[in-house]
Amino acid sequence: MILHPTNVEVVNRAYTPSAEEIRYFKGMIETYEASAAQGVGAVIYDGDHIDLAHVQTARAVVALAEGTGETD
Repeated sequence: MILHPTNVEVVNRAYTPSAEEIRYFKGMIETYEASAAQGVGAVIYDGDHIDLAHVQTARAVVALAEGTGETD
């Protein structure tokens, strides 16, 4: 919760995903979807184990970025 309008810019900067984070999550989604199409439910992406729960979070982050116009 933001208590004063002057805090909006700071909070938005802190919680808006960076272009690097957006690229990472889009790549994660693509990698998972390609694996899921082959019947694989978990995969290693960029050294990290990912599964559906991670991809759901990634989709939410990308949707947030698209809502703010930060979709690089």
